[in-house]
Amino acid sequence: MYKSISLPLDGSAMAERALPYAVAHAEHFHAELILMKILEPVERRISLPPGETSRAEKVTSKLASEYLERIAAGFRE
Repeated sequence: MYKSISLPLDGSAMAERALPYAVAHAEHFHAELILMKILEPVERRISLPPGETSRAEKVTSKLASEYLERIAAGFRE
């Protein structure tokens, strides 16, 4: 029925409570489970000197990827 299921996470314990349900649905439907974290553009959150925005976005993206990988690793088995 489903080919993929997307689960947006924001890093909160409340959002992560949906994980077991999303995993169960993905297993039941033999669907791919896609974990995602939406990143707000850095310049909307803080003021940075020119050239620093790109570096800050790379760091933010890396942290988000590490977070999602850590979450996914707990459910891969």
